[in-house]
Order: sequence, then C-alpha cells, then structure tokens
Amino acid sequence: MNLLYIAVPGAIFLFALSYLNWRRTVKAVLILVVAEGAIRKWILPQASDFIYLVKDLALLGAYARYFYSGNDSKPAEGFRGVKTLLSIATVIIGIQIFNLNLGSVTVGVFGFKAYLLYAPLCFMMRDMFQSTEELKSFLERYLLLIIPVCLLGIVQYYSPIDSPINSYVTEGDVVGISLGDLQRARITGTFSYITGHATYLFLCMALLFPLLTTGPKKIWLILFLGELTLVVGNIFMTGSRAPAFSGLLFFAGFLFFNQMSKGRQERSTSTTLIIAGALGAIGSLYWFGEAYETFLYRATTSDSASERIAGGYLDPFSLLEDAGFGGYGSGSTHPGGMVIRQQLGLPGPNLAPPDAEIETGRVLLELGVIGFAVWYALRFYLIWALWRTSRQLKTPFLRLLALSAFLTHAIQISNQLVLNATFGVYFWFLAGFIFLLPRLDSIGEHKFSYGLGFRHSNYLKPEQAGLAQRPDPVHFRLTQTSGDKSN
Repeated sequence: MNLLYIAVPGAIFLFALSYLNWRRTVKAVLILVVAEGAIRKWILPQASDFIYLVKDLALLGAYARYFYSGNDSKPAEGFRGVKTLLSIATVIIGIQIFNLNLGSVTVGVFGFKAYLLYAPLCFMMRDMFQSTEELKSFLERYLLLIIPVCLLGIVQYYSPIDSPINSYVTEGDVVGISLGDLQRARITGTFSYITGHATYLFLCMALLFPLLTTGPKKIWLILFLGELTLVVGNIFMTGSRAPAFSGLLFFAGFLFFNQMSKGRQERSTSTTLIIAGALGAIGSLYWFGEAYETFLYRATTSDSASERIAGGYLDPFSLLEDAGFGGYGSGSTHPGGMVIRQQLGLPGPNLAPPDAEIETGRVLLELGVIGFAVWYALRFYLIWALWRTSRQLKTPFLRLLALSAFLTHAIQISNQLVLNATFGVYFWFLAGFIFLLPRLDSIGEHKFSYGLGFRHSNYLKPEQAGLAQRPDPVHFRLTQTSGDKSN
C-alpha cells in the first residue's frame, strides 16, 4: 500500500511533465528505452515493474499534448491506408480485451497496450523535426549511446557468468556460451534481456549506414566506424543469431536497392558502405575474435536456425484450427499477462491457448484469423509505404533513411514486435518516416555531402521539388497558428 501511495502521485506527475513538451518527451523516451533495463536491474530493482511503465506513462502525456493541441496533421496523400488499417486493428484488438477465454479484462488491456500503445508515434513523427539538419543532428547524438552501451557489453562478456553485472531483470536468469573449457555470458548491455539488446544493435546498424554516406567530418567518421565495430562485436557477444543474420541481410539489401538507382551518387554511396562494412567487420574480428569464435560455435551447434526462420511463416498454418475465428484474447500468450495474473491475484484463463513460441503463431492465437489478417495487412502496408517513400524522395540522405526503415520493417516481419517493447517503440518511430521524410524533403533546406571524403552540394530549390511558391502546409500552420510554443 505504501508503494501505491508513491506510485500514483509519481504517475500523475510524470504524465503532467510529459504534457509540457511532447517533442522532448519522445526524445527522452527513446533514450529511456536504452537505459530502462539498467535502472530495473541495478538502480531500482524493487520498483522494476513501475520503471517498465514509465515510458508508457510519459508517452501518454505526449500523446495528450500533441493531439489535444491540434497538431495531428492529416496523413500525406496516398498513405490513408495506415489510418484505415490501424483503426480496424484497434477495433478488433479492443474487442479482444473482453474475450471470454481470457478470464480477466486487465490482462486484455495489457495485451492491447502491447499491440498499439506506441502506434500514435507514427503520426506524431510528421511534426517531430523541423529540418533535415535537426533530424540528422539528433540521430548522430542518439547513436553516441552505442559507445557506453557496447562498452558495458564488453565488460559483461569478460566478467564471470554469475557476476551481478550479468543479471537479468528476472533474478537468477543468466545464460552463457561454452566453448570447451571457456565460458562466457551472453550479454544484455543496459537492457533487461538479450532480445532488447539484440534489437537495439540491429537498429543502430540500420541508422549508421545512412549517416556514413553524408561525408561526415573526420571526427564523426571515426566515431561512426568505431560504433559500427562495437555493434558488430556486441552482436557476437549476445550469442544470438537473429541480429547477425538480420544485419547481413540488411547490408546486402541496402546495397542492392541503393544500386537500383544507378546514379553516380548511388555508386559512390555503395562504395562508401562496402568500405565501411569491411572496416567494421575487420575491426570486430581483430578486437573481438574470441567473441566471434564462441558465437560461431553456438550458431553451428544449437537448434537449426533455418527451422526457426521458417517457423515464423509456417507455424500459423498449424495453429489455424486452435485459434479459430475468435482467438483467446489480447495478452493471452504474452508472458507479461501471466506476471500480471500472479502479482494482482487475478483468475486464470477460462480457456488457455496452446503453446506457441514464435510471435506469428501467438498473434493468431490471441486475435483469431480475422485479427491476424488485419494485423499483418497493416504491417505489410507499412513496408510498402516505406518502400514507396524511399523511391519518391529527392534528397539522398532522406532516401537512404527511408530505405533503412523499409528494410528494418521487412526483415523483422516475422520477428517479435508485440512481445518486444523495445522494438515496439522503434517500429512506430521508423514507420513515421512515411510522413516525416517527404515533409523535410519538400522544405528544400538540404546541404549534404556524400561518400567518404568527397563533398557535393545538394541544395534543392522549392521549384525543383515541385512546390513552386507554395509553403509547406504543416510548417506554415505550425508557425502561424497557435501561440503554444512548448510543443
């Protein structure tokens, strides 16, 4: 009860603080996603569950400010399907809160949160940054977090498996890698579990590639290459095959789709990325050769990776009969749902779903056939929208950012989103590029350089962007309407 007296006023204060400035709140949440696990494990373990909800409460305050202030811009022409499919998914998942099989509305609400709480970020992103330079500067500084996170990962790897620094949020859960007499921990960085750290590493790789093509100053180029080396080394130390396979697929896809344009800048960009990728790989093998060996040993001796990948696409077919039309309710297969039942003393499900390991099967069991079809129709639509955005943009840097978001969504289509809150935030953040990047592209304030050491001027005049003398409607409205300057 004493904890409740602290938690409720704290939640109200956090909501109010987040309401004051929604842009700063969103940026703070992106940082909190990285630091949250460290706070839960080592700083405030007794308040672990409340810390888990801090980013959610903060985002609710940001949502309230953004939409209440009338800043919710109309989606760009051609992408109304996002709002349509998201609305249908919201209705279906909302109904699943009250699924009779669940036995608890509270668990259903938690499940709803896991699916859709971060979705408003997609629409807020349109007004998140006011220029390409601001977006680029934010990404550069945000990726500096790679350095302390990955250095911590290195310390974890070389520390004893039972060291407190290798603990998970769940006490007693530590996983190691064995290679003969050598035993190393599978690192988690600042995250609660391996999955969160692996997700973060993959996302950092996806954002580093576009930044490497901007002809950065020498200090930033050194930082980017160092960060890439640390990311690859940490991927080996996680012992997880998913980020390694996804990273290779992303790198190959990035080069392939970039080459499709066949322009001089695209060829220069590809050369830059090949050199950067080679330097990152060589540096990782040189500095973290032992980590590579232990990773390779686990990758070749554990269960088949191909079967796990195929399961993401084939498992739903084997569960169709069990899922039926209505499913078992949102949150019914989520591990967090079971934790909520235990902590709050809630009754068990009236009808428990069968076991399913891979998320595609869990979504089918929770939402039923119709809900499953709508949820993945939404995800495939976002993939198509990001691809279309990448082909329409005129500014190379923004085009490559859209390509990175497209590949991230496409590669992760069968991987965890509902079960992985870390990826949930990043997923909708990147989805918002379909609204943000075209707006920045139209402003015409782009001066970037491309390639390693070669600089080109890419200023795009308004008439060249097809705007003639028309001001950008969102930019014009933000500067001419409401006197609220705290947004």
